[in-house]
Amino acid sequence: MLESLGVSDGEERVYRALLRDPEARIGDLALTVGVDHLQIRSLLTSLEVKGLISRSSGKHPGYVPVIPDVAVEGLIQRRQKEIELIRALLPQLRREYHNPEDRENPMEFVEVVSGRKAVSRWFAHLQKTATRSVLVFDKPPYAQPDASDGQPINDLEFDRLKDSIEYRAIYSEDAVAYPGRARAIHEYVRAGEQARVSSRLPMKLAIADHRLAILPLIADAPSQDAPAQVESAIVVHPSSLLDALVTLFDVLWERALPLASSEAAAKDLGSEGEDEEWESLLALLTAGLTDEVIARQMGISIRTVRRRVRHLMDRLGAVSRFQAGIQAAKRGWL
Repeated sequence: MLESLGVSDGEERVYRALLRDPEARIGDLALTVGVDHLQIRSLLTSLEVKGLISRSSGKHPGYVPVIPDVAVEGLIQRRQKEIELIRALLPQLRREYHNPEDRENPMEFVEVVSGRKAVSRWFAHLQKTATRSVLVFDKPPYAQPDASDGQPINDLEFDRLKDSIEYRAIYSEDAVAYPGRARAIHEYVRAGEQARVSSRLPMKLAIADHRLAILPLIADAPSQDAPAQVESAIVVHPSSLLDALVTLFDVLWERALPLASSEAAAKDLGSEGEDEEWESLLALLTAGLTDEVIARQMGISIRTVRRRVRHLMDRLGAVSRFQAGIQAAKRGWL
């Protein structure tokens, strides 16, 4: 069972024998395990080096087992460090890798993924293997809507943000207006995502560490009244195509508008308990959504939306929404 942690079968048998009888003498251990005196000495020394046993003192000096919770956890942590060291070597190995056949076969750089579940698995794989950053173009349709209210939720992003993976996402206006999507975006931003909005996005896209990308090919609607869903995608490996996708993201990122408002702006505008609502309103206004769509997203009336927009413009001394946007940017609210 412990072989994957670097413990041999013989070492594990000795360790288990000591767990069952911590007072066993070296000769008794050799008989129990079925090895000679020289072999048992070698196995005990190796176990001591690996932190599974320690020397005992007393009338009959020998060895005692370290409790499994401590010993095995130590092995796991050492193995994780080894894996991280190997992972850190991957970029160097990629740079050294040159396959002449790949240059002759461009299809080696891309692969087609079919089916919503397969696309979702690849998107999850892309995020799980990211070591630095995940870049996203977000727009409908979505591969796997949440079963509760039809909105797509990427729970894995919250976990990866906790691992200090940088997420930068550009949302289309359609994405921000998608039912329930604004609430999800707000949660991503609060967790650390950098979000911007663009009036037009050419495609859906996700890129991990500038080494892997996935973008949809076909979107089918399950019925005439249902929204379209992603049914297939292509996965792009290191190539000039991937370089072009990264460059495209960088260009559109510079042109896109910040989708999140600062907490200082929300506190300056609202009363206690309304900070989050003001943050959402500022973000939705930045996305260029109509009052009707903003009202649906926030679950409030159009009259309330218009009253708050007027309050915002008055505070900024603006006579139009365009002027309000300029003034908000100058104050560092966006």
